[in-house]
Amino acid sequence: MKFIPRIVGSYGMIAHPIENGVTCLESECLCTYHGKFERKGVVRHKISQELIRVRADVADTWFSIPATTATEHGFIVVKDDRSDNKELTFIPHTDQLKETPAQYRSRIRKAYK
Repeated sequence: MKFIPRIVGSYGMIAHPIENGVTCLESECLCTYHGKFERKGVVRHKISQELIRVRADVADTWFSIPATTATEHGFIVVKDDRSDNKELTFIPHTDQLKETPAQYRSRIRKAYK
């Protein structure tokens, strides 16, 4: 899975991505680029152990980042097993709705029109 992170932020500022092992997440500096609070990345899914693409938001606490995939909501943490390999791991919420994140956003938009 080839992922090329953006590195140029607003005003030409260089934003270095977070790379741990094979996982990667764009810098938080890109979240304010054109007023869009979103960054992309490739992280390891906790349950399936596969690399997945995520869209991440600004960190809400010091140890987790809210994120969404094509089918799940959850958050990203750094898996620290006291070794040199500290991969970014996606942990899905346990109370998933019976709809994808795209269907949820569509339903909410229709409700406010």
